[in-house]
Amino acid sequence: MKRLLEAEDVAAVMERVAQTVPSALRPSTFALVADLLLADGKMDARERKFLHPLATNFNLRPRVADDVIAAILVKNHL
Repeated sequence: MKRLLEAEDVAAVMERVAQTVPSALRPSTFALVADLLLADGKMDARERKFLHPLATNFNLRPRVADDVIAAILVKNHL
C-alpha cells in the first residue's frame, strides 16, 4: 500500500480501493475507517477531509456519512 500511495495520487488510490469493496459492505467499511481515525480520541479537520472523499467514492449519501461519523463519535464518547 505504501508503494502504491508513493506512486499514485491519493485520490486515485482511494477510488481504486473503493471499487474493490462490495457495495453492500461500503457503509460498514466507512464506519471502520472512521473508527480507526478516532483511535487517538479525536477527529481533526484533516481526518474529516479524508472521510468526505471516501464517502463519495463509496457512493454514500452525505447524510449517511454524517450519521455514521456521528454514531462513531457517540460510540467513542466524544
